[in-house]
Amino acid sequence: MRVILADDAVLFREGMARILVEVGFEVLGQARHGDELVDLVRRDPPDVVITDLRMPPGFADEGIQAAVTIRSFAPQVGLSCCPSTSRFITPCDSWTTSTARWDTC
Repeated sequence: MRVILADDAVLFREGMARILVEVGFEVLGQARHGDELVDLVRRDPPDVVITDLRMPPGFADEGIQAAVTIRSFAPQVGLSCCPSTSRFITPCDSWTTSTARWDTC
């Protein structure tokens, strides 16, 4: 499976990339912010994008906005939007890509 990672934290990106490669994924690229992520996906669409929700420059919803943009031109790409580690993640948190909204129980 081909994956692109996006997170402003280089240690997280590199660590995740290493783990994914070790278990058999192909990491096509890594992005530091939403615009870079969108550019990477336009050049070579992966099977899946794993992105942080908040990235530079505003640390608001840049990851979500990038996911919405990607969905508009590459609907076949799977999207996994992960909150920063400062938020406790419950098992029922999910990104619903078909409706482009964040669901939390």
